[in-house]
Amino acid sequence: MRLDSLTNCVSPQYFRTELADAVSLARRAKVPISLVWLDVDECAVANQDHGFEAVNQAIARVGLTLKVLVGDKGTVGRLQGAAFAVLLPQTTREVALELGQRLRAAAGRLTHPGDGASFELKLSGAVVQALPNELPLNLLEAAEVLSVRAKQAGRDTLLLR
Repeated sequence: MRLDSLTNCVSPQYFRTELADAVSLARRAKVPISLVWLDVDECAVANQDHGFEAVNQAIARVGLTLKVLVGDKGTVGRLQGAAFAVLLPQTTREVALELGQRLRAAAGRLTHPGDGASFELKLSGAVVQALPNELPLNLLEAAEVLSVRAKQAGRDTLLLR
């Protein structure tokens, strides 16, 4: 399946295929390619406080917001429960960081209806630019690992490799 059923973002399998193709093309053309990883902070706490269905709907709204803001500049995929990745061909890490900060801030400003009270979701993540000869899955893994470090550093932040 090409699209994730909840968010209508690209599915994990399709994203990985797109990533491999885009990295190969960038390598041949000798142009940069970057990836932004964004993961909802404290999703389990939100599920407990506001209910699974409310959080699912919030994740769907986050996905839509990311897709709208990225537009034709890249591909937005939902890779795990509350984790998204944005593939940005022909984009340096500095430009990707600027976009990533806008995405994180916009998603964090959304207010979602929940069980008993409305809530916001904050996102942490990482921005990585492909290194020469770096394998696509290594790029993805580097972004995910750096995203975990962002959460450990205090949440609601992006780290840059």
